[in-house]
Amino acid sequence: MRRAINQRVTGDPDIWPITALRRRLGTTIGPCLSIGCGTGGLERSILEQRISEHVIGIDVSDNALNAARRIAAEQQMPIAYAAADAPSFLRDHPAAFDAIFFHQSLHHFDRLDDLMDLVARALRPNGFLWYDEYVGPSRDQWTWRRLLQANIVYYKLPARMRRTRHDADKRALG
Repeated sequence: MRRAINQRVTGDPDIWPITALRRRLGTTIGPCLSIGCGTGGLERSILEQRISEHVIGIDVSDNALNAARRIAAEQQMPIAYAAADAPSFLRDHPAAFDAIFFHQSLHHFDRLDDLMDLVARALRPNGFLWYDEYVGPSRDQWTWRRLLQANIVYYKLPARMRRTRHDADKRALG
Protein backbone atom coordinates (compact mmCIF):
# COMPACT_ATOMS: atom_id res chain seq x y z
CA MET A 1 0.00 0.00 0.00
CA ARG A 2 2.79 2.43 0.96
CA ARG A 3 4.54 1.84 -2.38
CA ALA A 4 1.29 2.53 -4.27
CA ILE A 5 0.78 5.78 -2.38
CA ASN A 6 4.40 6.82 -2.93
CA GLN A 7 4.06 6.06 -6.65
CA ARG A 8 0.93 8.21 -6.95
CA VAL A 9 2.37 11.14 -5.02
CA THR A 10 6.04 11.15 -6.03
CA GLY A 11 6.19 9.07 -9.19
CA ASP A 12 8.53 6.59 -7.45
CA PRO A 13 7.29 3.76 -5.21
CA ASP A 14 10.40 3.99 -3.03
CA ILE A 15 10.29 7.72 -2.27
CA TRP A 16 8.15 9.05 0.57
CA PRO A 17 6.22 12.26 -0.19
CA ILE A 18 8.09 14.27 2.45
CA THR A 19 11.42 13.15 0.95
CA ALA A 20 10.19 14.23 -2.47
CA LEU A 21 9.26 17.61 -1.00
CA ARG A 22 12.77 18.03 0.41
CA ARG A 23 14.32 17.21 -2.95
CA ARG A 24 11.98 19.62 -4.74
CA LEU A 25 12.72 22.47 -2.34
CA GLY A 26 16.46 22.00 -2.61
CA THR A 27 17.08 24.19 0.43
CA THR A 28 15.89 24.67 3.99
CA ILE A 29 12.94 27.01 4.37
CA GLY A 30 11.84 29.24 7.23
CA PRO A 31 9.14 28.66 9.85
CA CYS A 32 6.56 25.94 9.25
CA LEU A 33 3.23 25.29 10.90
CA SER A 34 1.63 21.86 11.21
CA ILE A 35 -2.11 22.02 11.89
CA GLY A 36 -3.64 19.02 13.66
CA CYS A 37 -0.20 17.65 14.49
CA GLY A 38 -1.33 14.77 16.69
CA THR A 39 1.67 12.99 18.18
CA GLY A 40 4.15 14.82 15.97
CA GLY A 41 5.34 12.39 13.32
CA LEU A 42 5.25 14.94 10.50
CA GLU A 43 7.07 17.62 12.49
CA ARG A 44 9.88 15.19 13.29
CA SER A 45 10.11 14.27 9.60
CA ILE A 46 10.32 17.95 8.63
CA LEU A 47 13.33 18.34 10.93
CA GLU A 48 14.92 15.03 9.92
CA GLN A 49 14.62 15.94 6.24
CA ARG A 50 15.96 19.44 6.98
CA ILE A 51 12.98 21.04 5.31
CA SER A 52 12.91 23.60 8.13
CA GLU A 53 14.63 24.18 11.45
CA HIS A 54 11.64 26.06 12.90
CA VAL A 55 8.52 23.94 13.25
CA ILE A 56 5.38 24.63 15.27
CA GLY A 57 2.73 21.95 15.70
CA ILE A 58 -0.76 22.80 16.92
CA ASP A 59 -3.58 20.54 17.99
CA VAL A 60 -6.63 20.65 20.24
CA SER A 61 -5.73 17.39 22.00
CA ASP A 62 -3.63 17.82 25.13
CA ASN A 63 -2.95 14.06 25.21
CA ALA A 64 -1.58 14.06 21.66
CA LEU A 65 0.49 17.18 22.34
CA ASN A 66 1.95 15.67 25.51
CA ALA A 67 3.02 12.61 23.53
CA ALA A 68 4.46 14.80 20.75
CA ARG A 69 6.43 16.86 23.27
CA ARG A 70 7.76 13.76 25.01
CA ILE A 71 8.92 12.10 21.78
CA ALA A 72 10.49 15.33 20.48
CA ALA A 73 12.34 15.79 23.78
CA GLU A 74 13.57 12.18 23.74
CA GLN A 75 14.90 12.72 20.22
CA GLN A 76 16.26 16.17 21.11
CA MET A 77 14.21 17.87 18.43
CA PRO A 78 13.40 21.55 18.98
CA ILE A 79 9.76 21.52 17.95
CA ALA A 80 7.28 23.96 19.50
CA TYR A 81 3.89 22.49 20.28
CA ALA A 82 0.82 24.46 21.29
CA ALA A 83 -2.76 23.66 22.18
CA ALA A 84 -4.63 25.88 19.78
CA ASP A 85 -7.69 26.29 17.65
CA ALA A 86 -6.42 26.55 14.07
CA PRO A 87 -8.52 29.52 12.88
CA SER A 88 -7.61 31.60 15.95
CA PHE A 89 -3.94 30.66 15.70
CA LEU A 90 -3.82 31.54 12.01
CA ARG A 91 -5.53 34.90 12.64
CA ASP A 92 -2.85 35.72 15.22
CA HIS A 93 0.05 34.89 12.86
CA PRO A 94 -0.26 36.88 9.62
CA ALA A 95 2.52 36.29 7.06
CA ALA A 96 4.41 34.15 9.58
CA PHE A 97 5.08 30.86 7.76
CA ASP A 98 6.92 29.62 4.70
CA ALA A 99 4.80 26.47 4.75
CA ILE A 100 1.64 25.22 6.42
CA PHE A 101 1.02 21.48 6.66
CA PHE A 102 -2.13 19.44 7.18
CA HIS A 103 -1.23 15.78 7.64
CA GLN A 104 -4.42 13.72 7.87
CA SER A 105 -6.13 16.59 9.68
CA LEU A 106 -7.91 18.71 7.08
CA HIS A 107 -10.98 16.48 7.11
CA HIS A 108 -11.65 17.58 10.71
CA PHE A 109 -12.48 21.12 9.61
CA ASP A 110 -15.63 22.67 8.22
CA ARG A 111 -15.94 26.05 6.49
CA LEU A 112 -12.89 25.22 4.36
CA ASP A 113 -13.13 28.41 2.30
CA ASP A 114 -12.76 30.51 5.45
CA LEU A 115 -9.97 28.29 6.75
CA MET A 116 -8.05 28.51 3.47
CA ASP A 117 -8.38 32.30 3.51
CA LEU A 118 -6.73 32.28 6.94
CA VAL A 119 -4.03 29.89 5.71
CA ALA A 120 -3.30 32.20 2.77
CA ARG A 121 -2.95 35.18 5.12
CA ALA A 122 -0.64 33.25 7.45
CA LEU A 123 1.69 32.28 4.60
CA ARG A 124 4.58 34.50 3.62
CA PRO A 125 4.99 35.50 -0.03
CA ASN A 126 5.88 32.36 -2.01
CA GLY A 127 4.86 30.20 0.95
CA PHE A 128 3.02 26.98 0.27
CA LEU A 129 0.30 24.73 1.62
CA TRP A 130 0.97 20.98 1.95
CA TYR A 131 -1.86 18.61 2.67
CA ASP A 132 -1.81 14.85 2.85
CA GLU A 133 -5.34 13.57 3.19
CA TYR A 134 -7.09 10.25 2.68
CA VAL A 135 -9.98 10.57 0.28
CA GLY A 136 -12.46 7.75 0.39
CA PRO A 137 -15.04 6.17 2.60
CA SER A 138 -14.50 6.14 6.33
CA ARG A 139 -14.94 2.89 8.18
CA ASP A 140 -18.62 3.58 8.82
CA GLN A 141 -19.39 4.49 5.21
CA TRP A 142 -18.57 1.16 3.59
CA THR A 143 -21.45 -0.58 1.85
CA TRP A 144 -22.17 -4.19 2.69
CA ARG A 145 -20.92 -5.14 -0.80
CA ARG A 146 -17.54 -3.47 -0.15
CA LEU A 147 -17.31 -5.11 3.26
CA LEU A 148 -18.16 -8.48 1.74
CA GLN A 149 -15.39 -8.09 -0.86
CA ALA A 150 -12.86 -7.09 1.80
CA ASN A 151 -13.87 -10.01 4.02
CA ILE A 152 -13.59 -12.51 1.17
CA VAL A 153 -10.04 -11.31 0.49
CA TYR A 154 -9.23 -11.40 4.21
CA TYR A 155 -10.44 -14.99 4.64
CA LYS A 156 -8.47 -16.12 1.59
CA LEU A 157 -5.30 -15.19 3.47
CA PRO A 158 -3.58 -18.03 5.32
CA ALA A 159 -4.88 -18.17 8.92
CA ARG A 160 -1.41 -17.33 10.32
CA MET A 161 -1.52 -13.98 8.50
CA ARG A 162 -4.96 -12.91 9.72
CA ARG A 163 -5.17 -10.62 12.71
CA THR A 164 -8.26 -9.71 14.63
CA ARG A 165 -8.88 -6.91 17.09
CA HIS A 166 -8.93 -9.62 19.78
CA ASP A 167 -5.38 -10.69 18.77
CA ALA A 168 -4.17 -7.09 18.96
CA ASP A 169 -5.80 -6.65 22.39
CA LYS A 170 -4.09 -9.84 23.69
CA ARG A 171 -0.68 -8.61 22.45
CA ALA A 172 -1.22 -5.20 24.03
CA LEU A 173 -2.09 -6.77 27.39
CA GLY A 174 1.02 -8.91 27.27
